[in-house]
Amino acid sequence: MKNRIWKQIRRTSIAAATAGTVLVGNIQPGTVLASAFQSGPNPKVEQSCFWTDREKGMAELDIRITGLKDWIMERRNSDGNENLSEITEPENEQEMEEEDEYMEELASGKTVYEENETQEEESEGSQEGTTSGGEDVENESSAMILENEEVTEEDQNPEETEEMPEEESEEESGENKNPDVEPEPVTCVVYVSEYFSPETTSLPENVQTQQIPVKNQKGEDTEITKLVYKIETENFHEESILLQIPLSLREEYRYPVEETSYLLVQDEPLQKDCDGAGTALLVKENGSTQILAEGISPILTVEAAKADMILSVTSETEEMKAGKTIRYRVDLANTGALDLENIRMTSSFSCPKITQQWEEAQGLTGKGSRAEVTELKAGEQRSFYILAPLLNEQEKDLEHKVEAGAKVKGRPEETIFRKAEVVSPLQSLKADFSVKKTADRESAAPGETVTYQICIINTGEKTLHSVVGTERFQAEGIEAQFVEKEGIRLNSTRTKALIPQIAPGEAVSLQATVKIPEKTVNQKLFNQISVTSKETGEKQVTASAEITVEGKATQALETEMISENGEPDSTSVQEGMAREASTHPKTGDDTVTELLVLLALTAAITALGAFWLHRKYAGMREKK
Repeated sequence: MKNRIWKQIRRTSIAAATAGTVLVGNIQPGTVLASAFQSGPNPKVEQSCFWTDREKGMAELDIRITGLKDWIMERRNSDGNENLSEITEPENEQEMEEEDEYMEELASGKTVYEENETQEEESEGSQEGTTSGGEDVENESSAMILENEEVTEEDQNPEETEEMPEEESEEESGENKNPDVEPEPVTCVVYVSEYFSPETTSLPENVQTQQIPVKNQKGEDTEITKLVYKIETENFHEESILLQIPLSLREEYRYPVEETSYLLVQDEPLQKDCDGAGTALLVKENGSTQILAEGISPILTVEAAKADMILSVTSETEEMKAGKTIRYRVDLANTGALDLENIRMTSSFSCPKITQQWEEAQGLTGKGSRAEVTELKAGEQRSFYILAPLLNEQEKDLEHKVEAGAKVKGRPEETIFRKAEVVSPLQSLKADFSVKKTADRESAAPGETVTYQICIINTGEKTLHSVVGTERFQAEGIEAQFVEKEGIRLNSTRTKALIPQIAPGEAVSLQATVKIPEKTVNQKLFNQISVTSKETGEKQVTASAEITVEGKATQALETEMISENGEPDSTSVQEGMAREASTHPKTGDDTVTELLVLLALTAAITALGAFWLHRKYAGMREKK
């Protein structure tokens, strides 16, 4: 009875809808079917990201899944309805066929015409029935009353009629009505892009990893990480799920030449072992895997890397002294994020006479003051060395400058220039010398030649230049002359000698000669030489030698006592004797002997004087 009533209601509704459609326009089955099979709530996948430490390339990928709870509930309800439809399927099929036939009749207008005729016949029959037979009329009217009473009872007991939908809803809900159906788990799959690597030690629980071989955008073979997270749908009541995945940007992508944006998930066209997006919700249904939702990969931008370089120069020689070889260290450090190439260095000193040399090193080509380094990787530091032999005359502080220019790899138009310098206080070399002078004898007689040996020794630390030696005697009228020698320049009088240079520790010997004058007897001759040099300035070193001149007394006495006319000159004799006595003083035990000799000489002189006076007066008498 109830089914008949529902059928009648359905037919009336369909007829009304059809009539309205005929009045308004044609029916659109596509629209109806679309609404009839319209799917329920679907899950959504939203992804976001941010840098946690840009310098270290650390980032975080957040994946938020929403709508999964509603989808699971809808799926459970649909499973219950399917089970209920298995029981009522034959009856529903019959009703659907009847409704289809009825729809066709309505569309053709035949059913409406037949129903009108049937109503006319029934009205005529009812009139005949009332006139001819009252029993049939009463029976039919009683049947109608019974039907009306049944309908009225149903209307009067709405609680009973309302209980049926509740029972049906319970059956449709399927809760605890289908214990044999096990809900399939939902899987969230994330393919981390080829630019990033996950921090596996910090991944959420129940997240499994798998390495997938791919070819990256450079055409190189590499591996990406696939993350799998299973979501159990049984007793699932969460509104949303948040997966926080820590990632690190791979080293080769951290410092791009230009500003670059990187995907965090391996979306197409990036290669992986499947098509589609890099993040998806999957479920298995009827033996096949279905995609519930997909997410679009977020992007992180990396600014263009900076290039930089540090240059420094220091001295590694502890004792900075003129005349020594100084070793300098040149430190070159790539402190930027990009490689440097074709690094050219130039070295210069405040003393242009210094000849420098670069020590050999890998990747270094050096010649003279210039050198070139092939390449310097990002973060690399290298040290190079310069040898600089200093001159002896270097006395001022030494300034050393180094300049370097480098090309940035990948940026041909960009060049980095750096300068460095160091000033080293120098210890000047000590300039000093000594002079020794000796004579070939200790005593000499007048008229003899004495030879002097002069030795000049460089006792300092630097080479002496323009060494001049000057000879002189304290006694007037006596001069010594240098003997000519190769490499030694003498003046016109040969009293001065010029030595071009004397190296440290070396000695130069000179010779000078002097002839003792005839009148120089019984004297000590003092000879000196003074030496100067360019390096010592006004400093003068003097060396001397002393000889004794011994004369012959008799020869001198006889020579001076003879007068011009051949006669002895008493005055000359006296002077000669006095000079002899003064130049040959006697001491010791010979006093008496000398006194007797003096008396004898006096007597002889007196006798000679008397003899001369006698002859003079005798001649005067003869003339008278």
